[in-house]
Amino acid sequence: MRKLFTLICVALVSAIGFAQDAYDPGAHTCVVSGTDNLCSGYWSSEDAMTYDAETGLWKITLKAKDTNAIEFKVVYDGNWYGKEGGDANFKFQVEEPSDVDITFDPVTTFATYSGDKVKEFGFTLDDVQYIVVAGSSALLNGLEWNIDPTESEPNKMTAEDRGFYTLELANIPAGTYEFKFVANGSWSAAQWGAFEGEEALEQGVAKSATTDNGKNFKITLEKGSLYNVTLTLDITNFSSPMVTAEWVAAGDAPIEEDVYSVAGSFNGWDIEDEHAELTKVSEGVYSITHPLKAGSYEFKVALNHSWAVAYPAENYKLDLAKDYDVTITLDITGEPTITVDTTECSVYFVNVIVKSTKDNVYMYGCYGDNWTNLTGSWPGERLEDMRDKEVGGFVSEDMLLPRGEKLWLIFNDNNGGQTANIEVNGINANATLTYTLNDDWTFTTSSVQAVAAEKTNGAIYNIAGQRVEKAVRGLYIINGKKVAK
Repeated sequence: MRKLFTLICVALVSAIGFAQDAYDPGAHTCVVSGTDNLCSGYWSSEDAMTYDAETGLWKITLKAKDTNAIEFKVVYDGNWYGKEGGDANFKFQVEEPSDVDITFDPVTTFATYSGDKVKEFGFTLDDVQYIVVAGSSALLNGLEWNIDPTESEPNKMTAEDRGFYTLELANIPAGTYEFKFVANGSWSAAQWGAFEGEEALEQGVAKSATTDNGKNFKITLEKGSLYNVTLTLDITNFSSPMVTAEWVAAGDAPIEEDVYSVAGSFNGWDIEDEHAELTKVSEGVYSITHPLKAGSYEFKVALNHSWAVAYPAENYKLDLAKDYDVTITLDITGEPTITVDTTECSVYFVNVIVKSTKDNVYMYGCYGDNWTNLTGSWPGERLEDMRDKEVGGFVSEDMLLPRGEKLWLIFNDNNGGQTANIEVNGINANATLTYTLNDDWTFTTSSVQAVAAEKTNGAIYNIAGQRVEKAVRGLYIINGKKVAK
């Protein structure tokens, strides 16, 4: 019996050793991502862990930079793991800046953290040095979600009493504004937001706040006046914070001219789309010109971004046989009328598909050399709306590229340390451009650029999208189809 038991133990040890030997850490990725007082970036870093073959654990030591709240998760093979392998972030503090050891078990998907100065999170009223309000710039002295300790000085609240803070804001125009309250100039210290469904604040009505990744509070100031606004945060009972907003008219608002805008099937009937506003041509006449692809559309022209007044009574129906620059004109000098004119389309509609296995990659784009064209002033807004989980990369819809312009796309890692470029010279046709961003930050073309040539005239294009007089030797696109000569 003892011999049998010994054989079983030897077999188990051998099996365990074989399982460990079979695990290839090179086939996996394991990183820590969290707040920037521990990690190299705010929930965008990839602080790589190292695999320890003896323990079968991934390990890393990071330096906690301050005594504010620290949160993190482990990202293993692209999947996020928090407390007990679940969705909740690990959250703790340190008594002073010091090292924190983190481990991750790929079998249980559990992580641990430890350190001589580590303590459980317990932010209290005594830890509050100051409170700043962060949010919409038009409400908060021109500072858009700014909590920088120096720059945010105008939005620091006044401590009226222990735990009771106020901020007074003058001559605020009508509009809807969002904001949160942040302690000590750091999102990782403590922040107060709204519970789900409780975002809208009413005049003078206190609402409960939450420190658990709450939503943005909102206030709406009606048109017709400027306002003086007072925001209040009451944390005298630290476990039950309360927020109040009050506003009073501070004087008549500047007279605003009526605004007319187009809402229709081409912009998702977005009644608030400021890019669809008509320009005043003369007294009572308004107009807008925009490229549209061939197809059928419906639209109305609305007054002041509201359906209360909109023309015509029934949707205007528009059928386009091909791509056009479409000019919509509203004339209200008499009985309101809408006219539509079309001219040769000034742009091509270009789609871009970029597949990538990388998690923290951002894309910027422009045409010509002007970075303001597609993304705003450099580096512009990241084109987050182009991400597509099913494709595993970026998918654009109808970038409008002027004829003959070049398209530039730049891909950065989360820290901007790695960069890869795509340059497509001389856009001369509607096109779909398909690429794969490789692990070494190079590109391969996943398919021939599918150039949608005009199918009615036998036009011939090379695979760069350039129109040519005749096909010689090589690949061409004729009547929308790839042809080898």
